[in-house]
Amino acid sequence: MLKYYECLKGLLWNVDFFFLINFFALFRFCAIDGCVDGSLEYVEKLLDWAYARGLSVLLDIHTMKDSQNGFDNSGQAVGFEWTSALNTYPAGLTTFEHWPIRSANWIGTFDAESISYSSINHANIQHALDVIQTIVDMYGGHPAVLGLEPVNEPWQYTPLEELKRFYWEGYLIVKRGAPYWKYVMHDAFRFDKYTWGGFMKGCPERALDTHIYQAWRDPDSRIGFYQDACSQKSRIATMEREFGPVIVGEWSLATDNCQMWLNGFNDNLPGKGRPRFALEFVYLYP
Repeated sequence: MLKYYECLKGLLWNVDFFFLINFFALFRFCAIDGCVDGSLEYVEKLLDWAYARGLSVLLDIHTMKDSQNGFDNSGQAVGFEWTSALNTYPAGLTTFEHWPIRSANWIGTFDAESISYSSINHANIQHALDVIQTIVDMYGGHPAVLGLEPVNEPWQYTPLEELKRFYWEGYLIVKRGAPYWKYVMHDAFRFDKYTWGGFMKGCPERALDTHIYQAWRDPDSRIGFYQDACSQKSRIATMEREFGPVIVGEWSLATDNCQMWLNGFNDNLPGKGRPRFALEFVYLYP
């Protein structure tokens, strides 16, 4: 097997372009020494490749210190318990549960019993703003950069007052250093006009990001999935009237979440989020 760095180097040199940049190198929260070594040097290469091919790049900050949502794609799956001892088949399988006890402590200390935050972590918030400033300083003049999304998918329990203040302060940083960048804010899984209608009204180059997946819906008929997809059109139109521009920054055609590890590495998912269809092992013949 190739050593990690050689494998990474081979991968990066043979990639044509990327669609998403995650700034792990700026956060330095990796638990494995060397896991982000050399990554930042490829950001400018990526931006240059994008510019040469006429592509625009939206920089999306996917990770926050102590996690903004508890998902593994935030850089840290917060809240889990080992369940390996409960497994009888196959013997020795290493598993854990995560979704029912998920937590997120970027913006403060989360209390699972009250489903609220007992305190706000202003140091973490300031750290995130400092990272935005660093990104603007480094790439504000690059012609390939379309804009910035200051945090990906802050979860639905994030205090709105604090989140909106963070969005506003991040917007000011971007406009001072990169006035032509778009500024895209995730809806925190609360895509409704009462939450976002009128927010930052009159501010140029702002947009709201919502992520639409049908894979975590309850089982439904083909018509049911069609109707759900079509209903999104009117919801987006309403939000555009009340707030302004909306983008669907993530979406998928998948209608179930049965793919192995889609919900988390070795996560056996008791509770919300588990595969909701019966799984079958099927032989495929040529």
